[in-house]
Amino acid sequence: MSRDERWSTLLARYPVAAGLVVTSLLVLLWQMSWSLGWARPQSSSPPSGIVAEIADLARNGALLQQGARTIGVTVASWTFAVSIGLCLGLLVGMSRTVRRFTFSSIEFMRCLPGITFVPIILLIVGFSVKGELILGTIGSIWPVLIFTIAGVRSVPHSYWEMARSLQMSRRDTLVKVVAPASAASAFVGMRISLGVSMLLVIIMEMVGTSAGLGGGLVFEKGAVNVEGMFAYLFVIGGSAVALNMALQAAGKHVPWLLRG
Repeated sequence: MSRDERWSTLLARYPVAAGLVVTSLLVLLWQMSWSLGWARPQSSSPPSGIVAEIADLARNGALLQQGARTIGVTVASWTFAVSIGLCLGLLVGMSRTVRRFTFSSIEFMRCLPGITFVPIILLIVGFSVKGELILGTIGSIWPVLIFTIAGVRSVPHSYWEMARSLQMSRRDTLVKVVAPASAASAFVGMRISLGVSMLLVIIMEMVGTSAGLGGGLVFEKGAVNVEGMFAYLFVIGGSAVALNMALQAAGKHVPWLLRG
C-alpha cells in the first residue's frame, strides 16, 4: 500500500481527528504567540489559561450543572420540534391540498429569525425554562419541516405506483414507502435543527433566565473575566459538536436514515 493510500485510509477511518488538524494548528499558533510575546491583547487569553479556567469551573461543579441544564433544555425543545416537524412535514408533503393552503404561510414563518420571538415569549411566559423550551421549539421546527417535505416530494414516482398497484392503504404507504424513502432528507433537517435549538436556548439564557451555559457566559462578561468568557465559549462549542456527533452515531444504527 502506497503512502497516499495509507493516508486516505487513515482519513476515512478517523474523519473527526482529520478535521481537528487545522483547529489544533491554530490553537498551537495562538499559544505560541502568547508564549513568545508576539501578541497579548487585553481582550484575549492563551489556550493554556482557558483550559485551566475550564478545569476550575469543572472542579467546583458549576460547569457540570450549567451544562446539564443547557443540554437538557436543548434536547427537550429539539424533541418537541422534531415531533411536530416530522408530522407536519409528512402531512404537507403527502397532501397536495394541504400543501397548497399552507406552503406560503410556512415560507413566511420560516424566514422569521427565531430571536425575534424573544420579546413576545418573555412578555407571555416571563423569564423561565418554559420560555427557553418555547423559543427552542419554534426556531428549530423549520429545518425538520422543510427537509421532511422535500424528502417526501422527492420520493420516486415509481414508489407511489408500486404502492397503488399493491393496493396499499394510506397508512401502509406512509410507514413502508414514504417514511423510509424520505428519512435521509428528514435526518439532515434534524441535525440542523439540533444546532438551531441549542443556539436559541443559549440566547434565551443570556437575555432572560441568566442560567445554564449562556448565563455563565454573561456572568463572566460582567466580571470582566476574559479567560472565563473564552472557557464558556469553548464549552458551548464542544457541547454542540458532541450533541451532533451523538445524533450522527445514533443515526448509523438505522441504515435508511443515512441512505441517499
